[in-house]
Amino acid sequence: MNKQVEMAIAVADGILSLFRDEEDGGNPNFHYKLEDIDATEFFTAMVIGCNLVYRQLTKIEKNNLEFTYLCNQLIVQDMLKNK
Repeated sequence: MNKQVEMAIAVADGILSLFRDEEDGGNPNFHYKLEDIDATEFFTAMVIGCNLVYRQLTKIEKNNLEFTYLCNQLIVQDMLKNK
C-alpha cells in the first residue's frame, strides 16, 4: 500500500467515525446518524471542512470553489501520472 492510499484510508476512517458509536471507535465530540443526514449538506460540509484543513496547513486562503478547482487539478494530475 503506497503512502497516498494509506492517507486516503486514514481520512476516510476519520470521516466515517462521525457515524460510529463512541464505543465502536466513533468520534467522541461529534456523532451523526446516517439516516438523519442530508447527502447534499453532508458532502458540501466535507468540501468546506477539507478547505479548512487546506487553509490551516498551507496558510493560503481559497474560497470553496477555488479549492474544488485545485482538487480537480490534483486528481487530473494524479490520473495522468498513473496512466
